[in-house]
Amino acid sequence: PRPNTATISMLGTESLLLPPHEYGEGSGVCTPQSTEDIHILRSWPHMHLMGREMETVIQRADGSRELLGDWPFDFDSQVSWATPAVIHPGDRLFTTCHYLNTSDRFIGVGQDTESEMCFNFVTAYPAHALRSRNLLGGSSSITAQDTACLE
Repeated sequence: PRPNTATISMLGTESLLLPPHEYGEGSGVCTPQSTEDIHILRSWPHMHLMGREMETVIQRADGSRELLGDWPFDFDSQVSWATPAVIHPGDRLFTTCHYLNTSDRFIGVGQDTESEMCFNFVTAYPAHALRSRNLLGGSSSITAQDTACLE
């Protein structure tokens, strides 16, 4: 048996509406329900064609903030980053995605590349520890309850 089993969870948001020919952003918060430490190993920022940059910040229970990562984004060259960190009970993760909508239309969230996404796919253990306390307000058919930490 392995000493630890990790899963990949999504941080970010499914609430996006980007105006035509403008810079825009989307952000989401993750409040893990785990009562034990969560060990983050890697981050893989994922957006679509309009994505330019993503950052994830850890807000500690005492209010202090630490940068998990701030990554440039290029859809044609997506990168997974080593982001070792420990999330303690009471900590939260804030993920913000930055976009440049070069089209003539509003762009919302969707699975096709003509739409957008704002997900940081995070590898962490224990398995399924990064999930939201309340998924009713932020999760759709794109995400699954045990792999999404979206509020």
